[in-house]
Amino acid sequence: MPLFFFELDDGVRSFEDNEGSEHPSAEEARQELVAALAMLAKDELPDGHVRDFTGTLRDGDRKVLFNATLSLRSGWAD
Repeated sequence: MPLFFFELDDGVRSFEDNEGSEHPSAEEARQELVAALAMLAKDELPDGHVRDFTGTLRDGDRKVLFNATLSLRSGWAD
């Protein structure tokens, strides 16, 4: 199976994948990246903040295949 690397950033910290993980296809790796962004946003859910969560998918040669940004805008209504 092909090897893929994930890079995530929650606006405060960056997470770089140095080991990689195997996935049957780039599409399945992309789905995993998008799901990881959603979990990261859930874990770091801001209260009344603006925050962008970004992710990059790289292939085994570290070539960028896919970029994603999840923007979260939250705040209490008056």
